[in-house]
Amino acid sequence: MEAGRRKIARGERPLYSLAVSDGFGGLLEARCIELPTVSVLARSRSDVVRAAREEIAVQLGVRDDDFEVAVDALE
Repeated sequence: MEAGRRKIARGERPLYSLAVSDGFGGLLEARCIELPTVSVLARSRSDVVRAAREEIAVQLGVRDDDFEVAVDALE
């Protein structure tokens, strides 16, 4: 987490990758590869990215547009 904060403080935009799989009740589950404490459930791929972006921002204590998020894999 600290490395991500330092990169953002330097003006860089770190990339956080999401591993997405089928969750419960037709939802998608996403886990952030670089931040294992980030895990979200959502109905669509775009909602997964939005929810993960919000959770990553909270955990890092930064704005949700200070970094990039990509869906790395659909398991």
